[in-house]
Amino acid sequence: MKIGILLTIYNCDKYVKDCLDPWFALKDKYNFVFAVNSGMFADYLTLGLPFRNHKTLELLSEYDLDFQVTTKGKNLLFEDDSRNTCLNFLNKQECDLIWYLDGDETYTTDQIENILDFIHRNPTPDWYSVVFKNLTIHEHLFQDYVHERIVWAKRYGGISSYYFDNQFTYNDGTKISSHTGIVIPKNLAYIKHYSWLTNDSRTKDKIIYQRLRYCGEDGQLPEDCRCTFEWDNENDVLKFSEVFHKCRGVNIPVLHEELTIFSNDFTIDFSRNNNVFNIKDIQRPINADFEIYNGDTGQHLFSTHLDMSKDVTYFISINSPVPFDEDLNLNNFQVKVYEYNRLIHNEKIHLKIK
Repeated sequence: MKIGILLTIYNCDKYVKDCLDPWFALKDKYNFVFAVNSGMFADYLTLGLPFRNHKTLELLSEYDLDFQVTTKGKNLLFEDDSRNTCLNFLNKQECDLIWYLDGDETYTTDQIENILDFIHRNPTPDWYSVVFKNLTIHEHLFQDYVHERIVWAKRYGGISSYYFDNQFTYNDGTKISSHTGIVIPKNLAYIKHYSWLTNDSRTKDKIIYQRLRYCGEDGQLPEDCRCTFEWDNENDVLKFSEVFHKCRGVNIPVLHEELTIFSNDFTIDFSRNNNVFNIKDIQRPINADFEIYNGDTGQHLFSTHLDMSKDVTYFISINSPVPFDEDLNLNNFQVKVYEYNRLIHNEKIHLKIK
């Protein structure tokens, strides 16, 4: 089997080595073919954003990439055209799988091999999503992000072209969204993604770019409804956009912080609307004891026992005078989970970011 890696990487010099070294350690073993686009998109020129890719290109030159597109100056490609140029090369190589990789995604060799083993054991789906550990605002805080990343390349006449981000049409005219996919379990691969960070030089440019590009399929989505984040000029820090979330009718996400031990056999989240903890994506039967505290003061809030079964979602509701989201004395929870008196999970769930 031949596997095409379609890498999009721009202004990612901080991450190049961690991104690419694991893949090249396995390149010959799994017959990886690399097609890379690394350059400014045409919209960047329209927006007046400067070229910031010198160091990234220098670092990429140290790797034996099979194909690379680099754009600079005034004659640029749009994002979809840049990806399609790489796709055309991979199609000519008759790749069986195409795996989309961004330059700020850092897999380990074990995670890559776990995913490939899962695909070999589950070949029926047309595409596979990966669960990302999206580092958000500050590097110790994160949220889950699930996105399509791996597709069988020869089904439905083969992949024709991309029309937005990693979304594409097949040669039979159908779109990826009309076919069946599956999520790679989080306990097999939970991929670190340096997505939206205050200390990342890309962040301000990404906000400007998304406010132009993410305009909806009909192009009519208001500009304030296009980017999840905005820059807080007063405090010189990245923050969630309240206008965006109000426009989309969704809550600002809570953020997670790993403490002494973190299990990927389940996911704990908190619903601001319902004032409950949801325990989901359970990968195995677990007899679990939950302890929940005020993460700042250490005040014990609640304890309970759950006998959890695989693929069932559970919730924990705690009586409180006001919703926790409105409690001025509570910024975050600390949640500890024990299995047979052994601590297996310890995290903070942040409602407010200081």
